[in-house]
Amino acid sequence: MSTMLYRGHVITCKFCDKIVKALKVSYTAVSNFVTDMGYARAASELARQGFQEEAKYLMLGARYHREQTKD
Repeated sequence: MSTMLYRGHVITCKFCDKIVKALKVSYTAVSNFVTDMGYARAASELARQGFQEEAKYLMLGARYHREQTKD
């Protein structure tokens, strides 16, 4: 009987681990999507106000601009 309970517990834990992993992946994907939408909206507003260079910097990111200035 105790072996059966132990195996049941292991199966349940594996199932829970898979659920937790799926939730973490989903949360990360949604979080990244919402962040990207925020950046896009901010860049849109900057461009609408006439700040095209700032909007370009925001959308391309600081890493891109650092790489361009190294050359």
